[in-house]
Amino acid sequence: MRNIYIFTLIWLALCLQCTSPADKKSTGKKVASPIMVGVFDGHGGAQTCIWETMAALQLDPGIQARTITSAEIAKGILDSLDAIVIPGGGGSRQYLNLGSENQKRIRDFIAGGHGAVGICAGAYLFSNTPGYACMALNGAQAIDIEHDNRGHGLSKFTLNEEGKKIFPELSSRDTGYVFYYEGPVFIPSAPDSIRYTLLATMQSDVHEEGNAPAGMRKQTGTIGNIGCTSFFPSKNLGCYGDGRALMADDDELAEKIRMIANHGQKIKYHHAILGCNSRLDTLQAAILDVKLKYLDEYSRTHYRAALYYTQQLKGIEGIITPEEMPYSTHVYHQYTLKVRNGKRDALKKFLEEAGIPAMIYYPLPLQQQEAFKTIARAAENLDTAEKLAYSVLSLPIHTEITREQQELVTGKIRDFYKA
Repeated sequence: MRNIYIFTLIWLALCLQCTSPADKKSTGKKVASPIMVGVFDGHGGAQTCIWETMAALQLDPGIQARTITSAEIAKGILDSLDAIVIPGGGGSRQYLNLGSENQKRIRDFIAGGHGAVGICAGAYLFSNTPGYACMALNGAQAIDIEHDNRGHGLSKFTLNEEGKKIFPELSSRDTGYVFYYEGPVFIPSAPDSIRYTLLATMQSDVHEEGNAPAGMRKQTGTIGNIGCTSFFPSKNLGCYGDGRALMADDDELAEKIRMIANHGQKIKYHHAILGCNSRLDTLQAAILDVKLKYLDEYSRTHYRAALYYTQQLKGIEGIITPEEMPYSTHVYHQYTLKVRNGKRDALKKFLEEAGIPAMIYYPLPLQQQEAFKTIARAAENLDTAEKLAYSVLSLPIHTEITREQQELVTGKIRDFYKA
């Protein structure tokens, strides 16, 4: 299915072939000074994206590129650069790694006439997207959540007049091509004082995968042939009792699943196959039918709450906060820490004494469960499963959780490690 997306066309191999500062322009036969570019290599950046960015920059003999870290930005490395690139990875983690002081340095760098390019997650970081950790630098907001896996593929684009000014070497072409890879879908940010400028129209026929905006999205549970979900009340989409569902992408398969759930019947009292009684009652179905309309907002609420936890807890030495893969995001049905140095149970007790429920889900790995001891087989010890079972701790998270409640939780955790 073809989809049209209008967005600020930023891609590295073209965007950094821009005019260098006035004092570096060539005159006569003099060779222009190179454009000095720093590629941010900080926590949250995907190494593959960093390597590919460096490789793309090195194709241009007029560019000298190097990687830079958050520490180097703090020490003034921007003074020697003409432009900075923040590549893909995890924009929220890059935001945390930069910190407020370095973010101000980047703002001042751009205000001084220097260049900044955000790629994928870096583009989110430069946006002004409500509920997302970003720097509000480009006057745009994303209509999707970072790493919603919009897919990738070869896409056509057409430059408008503004775009032709930026890329004069392409101005004579009616159509160009770019390899699109999971960039954000932007619209102007209404309350922003910065004017968002469109440079091109992209016609996308990319392969769709993962959770993406309307028209190019697949929700969790719909990627394979069969997806399974629980409607337990504490789930992101929960009913008022208990329930579950299977989702299938094949009509024949879906019909067989319905038969299995209904005593193997397709026609009443005619049992074509063996089945069971596993039907969702009408009351729960009616509740879920209403709540389903708000599922995306429920997921965003969980995500924002998880991001706040990560921001507040990241610097505590004794715990490890959840990580996200650079190709995906998370709905955070649970927000689960790994507690180091055998202090998990002590931290749990400390929180409970303060009236904060902290849960240990699955305290025993499967191979240690009584039911499986006689049949569990493994070539080696399952050390990772055992370590996780004895170190994980889940913090309160739900759709209605307030910032004040989260501040109480994070404050008590800091108190525990100060004691």
